[in-house]
Amino acid sequence: MKARVQRLKPLLLFYSQNEEKLSRMSNLCERFGFSFKKITPEETNQTVGFLAGFNGFLKNDEKSEIILENECVIFSSIDREALDRFLSEMRNNDLRVTLKAMVTPHNQKWKICDLISELIKEHNAMTGNR
Repeated sequence: MKARVQRLKPLLLFYSQNEEKLSRMSNLCERFGFSFKKITPEETNQTVGFLAGFNGFLKNDEKSEIILENECVIFSSIDREALDRFLSEMRNNDLRVTLKAMVTPHNQKWKICDLISELIKEHNAMTGNR
């Protein structure tokens, strides 16, 4: 018997407090045929897998009290070619977001706040901002 692989529509999860940027990012996703999900501060305690709509991930009823300042884009179920085109269009449209990630088998179990914290550490290590 073959295992069934869940095929999901390309999705962009975006954490930002900038409404104008959220709108612009949503419009760009629409042009590419990607689903778009705004991550609210209250959802930062949810797992990446839950917000990406993966089977087997349950909602965490614990509300987050922390409002993170850093914006973050998380790509899910997007192939490399589409990702490259999308990132190019982000640059062309001056949609700058420092923290970016792809959903992986490893990080899908992480809370959004933990993923963003790890991305900040990696960014600081790469740019020398310790």
